[in-house]
Amino acid sequence: MVKAKEAKIRYENITTGQLPEEYVVTFKTAKGITRAILQSYYINQTNKTINVVIVGQDNDRYLVDLPAYIFNAGSKAWFLKEEVLV
Repeated sequence: MVKAKEAKIRYENITTGQLPEEYVVTFKTAKGITRAILQSYYINQTNKTINVVIVGQDNDRYLVDLPAYIFNAGSKAWFLKEEVLV
């Protein structure tokens, strides 16, 4: 069991959403490329990162709690450890 820990993940692409301060962000999970709709306060556009929380881990992956549901996996996703900035 891992104690919840704040971290960041890098995103690959960002586009504006339908609402003000909303963005569609593309990033790489352990299963491949996915997208999420996020509010601007979770995103650092200068560093191309998203604020997240690590809630679990196994040998080479972190289970990350994302700030919103992603299109194909709910609010949590596995990321390779090298993709997470701790």
